[in-house]
Amino acid sequence: MTKNNDVLDAFKFIAALSVVGIHTFPSKSILGSDLKILARFSVPFFFIVSGYFLFKKISFREKEKDKKILFNYIKRILKVYLSWLIFYIPFFIVSIMNFVKGEMDLRGKISFILSILLGYVPRIGVSWYLIALVMSVFIIYYIRSYFGEKVLLTIGIVSFLIGVFTSTYGKWYFDIEWIKQVPFYGSISFSMISTICYVIIGYFLANYVFEKPLNNLFLVLGIVIFSYVGLKEVKFAQQLGVFYDAQNYFTLPIVAVLVVILSFNLENIRIPGSDFLRKSSIIIYLAQNPIKYLLFYAASQLGIQKLTGASIILCK
Repeated sequence: MTKNNDVLDAFKFIAALSVVGIHTFPSKSILGSDLKILARFSVPFFFIVSGYFLFKKISFREKEKDKKILFNYIKRILKVYLSWLIFYIPFFIVSIMNFVKGEMDLRGKISFILSILLGYVPRIGVSWYLIALVMSVFIIYYIRSYFGEKVLLTIGIVSFLIGVFTSTYGKWYFDIEWIKQVPFYGSISFSMISTICYVIIGYFLANYVFEKPLNNLFLVLGIVIFSYVGLKEVKFAQQLGVFYDAQNYFTLPIVAVLVVILSFNLENIRIPGSDFLRKSSIIIYLAQNPIKYLLFYAASQLGIQKLTGASIILCK
């Protein structure tokens, strides 16, 4: 692959907008609800791409060099996390003050500290992704180094099933009374536990290439077909009464992988302004909360349900 992939940058931009859309499309609108389901490809997409580019650099043959690459990557992600943690302090200043003044009980203090360490900082939706990515690449590197790819594949399958059966088919999980006493029990479908599978997919894409590139028309049709099947899958789970949310469903990784492969196939296509799209995707993803609040304010002023820029037109 060339250093810059304009099509991949364009998909990153679309995925970043989709992440915002997941939280802002009007749920009570049929169109808005469907768009939220289709937009779910975005988070797996980012995990897969991140895993791909990291493990493309790691050979697993030069231990010292590989560790340097891994830990430099982790340091870079943690710097981003800490920077945005500082930026978002106004969003959770009340929790900080309660902690400092001792107005939290022991359980509350432990929960607050864990929330910072695990990325579940109050009102900062993006932070869990960064910490999950750090934990995932660390685990994948050492599992692959000492236990091999079969164990890695097994972990990926288990992770994916946990994600699916605590989200699209997750009502049973949230009906368990005692589980509600476990800290962050409600976050399992968007945590390292259920998303490491996507970083593992990125690892395998980086290490196993197709002898012949897949046909682009086949990839586009696959994206459309599996997106539609995924939409129907979620609707079916809702009809069965087992649905909780659409964070993960069975066809989701297929859609995300096809989008990634398509972007690799089209790497030679140049798109004007791709550098802007790449930088914008990072800003949009990391600054999604201020963007969401601005959209919510605009919605309240216009008398519209929660929306994104697209749904102003589509769902008014």
